[in-house]
Amino acid sequence: MGFDDAAIGQIKAALVEACINAFEHSRLKSAKVYLKFAASADRLTINVQNGGVDFDSLSEAASAPAEAGKLPRKRGWGFELMKGLMDDVRVERVRGGAKVVLVKYLVRKGVGGNGQEI
Repeated sequence: MGFDDAAIGQIKAALVEACINAFEHSRLKSAKVYLKFAASADRLTINVQNGGVDFDSLSEAASAPAEAGKLPRKRGWGFELMKGLMDDVRVERVRGGAKVVLVKYLVRKGVGGNGQEI
């Protein structure tokens, strides 16, 4: 698609994290994770879907501040990591599970409309 090495590394890391979360949080012994990749002219969209428990309650808990006098949580940083690596990360409820949508926009080098390099 034209992603540079840094973007490819970010996509890989976010995808691995999303898959780990999907397996871990499905809470099913025979958990399956389904991946769907959609490439368009300006972005790559990856859907990571599980069966079982939805991610919403987990992502909300991960974003909750630590209680006063307690150490920060050691777990629950996966969504923050994915958000830092990708341009858009969202969780959608689906029948029988949840779907994490990862989006990385392709920024092409070239000449903009005003003659400046972009």
